Amino acid sequence: TLLDHDTFSFMIVAPVRSIPFLLSMLVLVFKTIVLTLIAADMIDTGDAVPLSIPVMVAIEVQIAQFFAVCIAVFSQNDLITSFKLWYIGFPEDSLKKEFGDGVSYSKWAISVFFLFADGCFSLIVTLLLIITTDEVVSLLLNFTAIEFVAALDELGFELSMQGFLGWTNQFLAERIRAFEFEMGSERKFTPYKKLSALLMILLCLLASWAVVLRGQNIGYYHAKNIYVQFDGSLRSDLAGYSGVYTLDIRTGESGYNRIRYISNKETNNGFFSYCQDSEVWAFGMSEKSCENMLAHSESTSTFDLAATSESNWYVIENDSPRAFEME
Repeated sequence: TLLDHDTFSFMIVAPVRSIPFLLSMLVLVFKTIVLTLIAADMIDTGDAVPLSIPVMVAIEVQIAQFFAVCIAVFSQNDLITSFKLWYIGFPEDSLKKEFGDGVSYSKWAISVFFLFADGCFSLIVTLLLIITTDEVVSLLLNFTAIEFVAALDELGFELSMQGFLGWTNQFLAERIRAFEFEMGSERKFTPYKKLSALLMILLCLLASWAVVLRGQNIGYYHAKNIYVQFDGSLRSDLAGYSGVYTLDIRTGESGYNRIRYISNKETNNGFFSYCQDSEVWAFGMSEKSCENMLAHSESTSTFDLAATSESNWYVIENDSPRAFEME
């Protein structure tokens, strides 16, 4: 079919001063506002890294992100429809014969542009949501919500077909659904061409996701230096280890994709590492701080050492942990 079953088809065939055309514009504006608000919520221009990208995510989240990107691309109808309409061209005679003088090349071109822009914007916001989520459940819930927003134009058409948006919209929706357009074989948007377009879009999004993943693996989103102040009243020898700790991207004993922080002092060298078995961040005087820890955080799965300052740490004294707040 030439015309998809969405409100963008109303924009193409309905007169400008008509209820169906108004409905198509309202749906487009509403989608744009919602997607803009979602994107703005994920962007903080005050940070060095404006996007709230996690410093690292677990392997199961990375797998979920990969499949979410694939699903987002293969379920994106607006962008593919814009490619199809651009490829086929403007069939003026057929459209005017069926829908009258409300059809024009300028409205066709504007509709194709809006389809393309809406599809691109939806994919960009979806990608932002994917790369800024660090839990599988949150990723699935947020992804489902944004896919619903992206499909509002199809929903508007189906509601029109059911008569919920007035008889004028219902009548035009039924005519669009019944419209058949025969084109020459050289202008058909074949499944092979559609698949090729989808794969190109998929490669672009996967490449963008891979750039973010690479940045996480090399510690780009971690704080490069962290100042730590130990409370010497709990254990006097810890006070000498207060100071600046610098990021070391070698995983070492800390396990898969875990970084560590090392003191930049010539004496009283200290190490912060993540202990996979006990699920805590540990502080020690040697690289094997998980085996000889002097202090450790609460049980956590976070990849961000700085985030643990919001919860209790425990200093080990006489084999007994005592809680304190790390600054």
